Amino acid sequence: MLRAASLLSSVALLAAVAVTTAAPAGADRPAPAAVASAKRVPVGTLLRLDGIDKLRLGMTRNAGYATGQLRTTAETCLDGKRPLPITYGSDGPKAAPAARYTAYFRGGRNGRLTHVTAFGGVVTELGIRPGVSTGQQLVARYKRAGYTVRSEWVANLNATVIHVLRGRRQVLDGLVSARLGRRRTPLTAVAIPRYFLCPSR
Repeated sequence: MLRAASLLSSVALLAAVAVTTAAPAGADRPAPAAVASAKRVPVGTLLRLDGIDKLRLGMTRNAGYATGQLRTTAETCLDGKRPLPITYGSDGPKAAPAARYTAYFRGGRNGRLTHVTAFGGVVTELGIRPGVSTGQQLVARYKRAGYTVRSEWVANLNATVIHVLRGRRQVLDGLVSARLGRRRTPLTAVAIPRYFLCPSR
């Protein structure tokens, strides 16, 4: 009897110790702030179908420059017979540090933003990132979302250009420096509404 009572007493003592030393509920879970912080980690500046950051297709050159996202200028197409597009790099004082893209304004000094070509540090609304995502991923995601997707080999670019259409309207291009196939090559660039090419003479 005494031995049984002693054994029961020992069990009760161990249970009491376990209760007093147990970790508080939720102690093995990350703090809510840490979870929220992890969800806020950016994967890149959003490249929309109508622009990027504060830039929107169709805005004037002065309005685009006033956003503070653009700085360097260069004339892309060497053809004095036509109004040349004025291009800006994404190195303005208010530009996202990692975003690398070129903005094209056509129509001379009073031109409007007609094209944006991004090379890195951006992400499309379907999660495609130039330099990271492959051409196959772009094709699969946009087809799944209901877009029409076509591709063609462009010899003078030595690349495959993937065209994304909403209905009959061209909205986005992806550029891959390889032919689409089993080899999964990262996208060189993603452009809206299409990859800019100098007009042929």
